[in-house]
Amino acid sequence: FGSKTASWTRRYLPLLRKMRKFILALVLIVALACPIEAANKRKNPKDWNKFNVNKVLRDLEKEEEEQQKKENPPPKFDPKNPDAYLQAQKRGQMKMMFIHLHTTPEKPEYTKEELQTLSKKWTTMLMNTKVEAKFYDLGKDQLLVQVDDGAKDKRILNFVLSQPEVKYVDYDSKKHVPKKKKAKKADL
Repeated sequence: FGSKTASWTRRYLPLLRKMRKFILALVLIVALACPIEAANKRKNPKDWNKFNVNKVLRDLEKEEEEQQKKENPPPKFDPKNPDAYLQAQKRGQMKMMFIHLHTTPEKPEYTKEELQTLSKKWTTMLMNTKVEAKFYDLGKDQLLVQVDDGAKDKRILNFVLSQPEVKYVDYDSKKHVPKKKKAKKADL
């Protein structure tokens, strides 16, 4: 038992000495960093509630603006590719699309289960292509699509318009109608 203690002491004693020196240096740094007068001076409890709310809010707004400028630098315009410029402007903005589905006289509206199934199907299909969108049931024959990144709006719009259930989509105050598929002529 004694030999184990001796080997432990030989192994860890230099490390313990270094740690003791480090802790002592850390305590000295903290003590020098804190002014002694501030520690002795007590604040009046009446002064605790006195601070300038407007100044704090302005400082927070400035910090948020600086953070946004760092995260989203303004896009550069390329005359050869104006669509890229428009997509870059929409980056990070939330966009919404209203989808209107086909109805027939026999089936004037969709059930809640049908709309939820369709929403789940489309969400999964979009997630497989690494595009995130949220679908919400608006009742009867309408769905709402929420896109968190506006730069992906064209991909989602094209996807939705390619689905056979879609009658038209309202997006950016415009009505987008799916393109009609050309019927193939049968060879006789």
